[in-house]
Amino acid sequence: RLLRLILDKNQVKELRSIFDNDKQGHKYTQWLHRYFHGDTTDVESLSNDELRNKVRKLKTVELSENKDWNDDLKISCGICSSTEDGQ
Repeated sequence: RLLRLILDKNQVKELRSIFDNDKQGHKYTQWLHRYFHGDTTDVESLSNDELRNKVRKLKTVELSENKDWNDDLKISCGICSSTEDGQ
C-alpha cells in the first residue's frame, strides 16, 4: 500500500526494476509490471521457471548475472568469497 501511495503521489508512470535474480525478485518485478501495465497474471500460481521466463521478457527489467546485485558487484571488483572467508 505504501509503495502504491508513493507512486501515485509522485505520478510515476514506469519504474526500471533491478530486483535480485531470484524467485522473490521475479515476484516483485512482476508485481510492479502488473501495477503499471494492468497485467492480471497470478504471480503465486506460476512455477519458478514460468516466473523467470515471464520476467525476462519484460523491457523494463535488468537482471543481475548472479543471484543478486551484491554478487555481481563483488565479482566486478575482483572480490571473491575466499577473501571474505579469510582463505
